[in-house]
Amino acid sequence: MTAIAERIQKRLQYLPAPQAARLEHLLDELLDLSEAEALETGVAGEAARLEAQVALERMAARGGISDISDPAGWQREIRNDRPLPGREP
Repeated sequence: MTAIAERIQKRLQYLPAPQAARLEHLLDELLDLSEAEALETGVAGEAARLEAQVALERMAARGGISDISDPAGWQREIRNDRPLPGREP
């Protein structure tokens, strides 16, 4: 297991289940984004995963996203969803 995977696993075990699930979802989205970006730029497969892993390790070395005390609130703040037709904002 890589250093970043160990750190993530360690943090996940101490979080309440809903927060751990949100963090796992966020990390999956980061990896998916990195893979999609890699496909667009011509980097594919394992190379994209390694690149994402290195990026996550750098993020963890800088303290990760520990300064986000409320991940759900942070996500709501940065999201720019359009209103759905027929629904009140």
